Amino acid sequence: MAKPPVNEGDLDIIEKQLGLKRRELEDDARAIARVRRMLEEARNGAVQAHLPLGQDIRPSGGFNQAVRIAARNTGGQEFTVPNIEAMLKKQGVKLPANKVRPRISTVLKGMCEDKILVVVRPGQGKTPHVYRIA
Repeated sequence: MAKPPVNEGDLDIIEKQLGLKRRELEDDARAIARVRRMLEEARNGAVQAHLPLGQDIRPSGGFNQAVRIAARNTGGQEFTVPNIEAMLKKQGVKLPANKVRPRISTVLKGMCEDKILVVVRPGQGKTPHVYRIA
């Protein structure tokens, strides 16, 4: 009588390997889902980049100067208007009563015109421009 090509012990080993591979794939799927969420949040400006706060950015020269100092203190990292707004809030800078982000955006645009900043990725719709020190 011929010996079967696979025995019970072999099947147990194969099932164990299959279980390990399933867990690896589930871990990979969870990691991919996390990265997708992070990318989506970044696209929507919900994630505040981990930008260094550096020096105190509460200047005596007012809001526009605070924005310029905050932008220069990004340590060469990419940033958005919401990132600058968060930095200003953390430092306790007095923000305008309304239209804070458009005001920040105006200052950053001027810095781009002065070649202090560059737009790394232009924003569109709810996605903000991404800036970096030139």
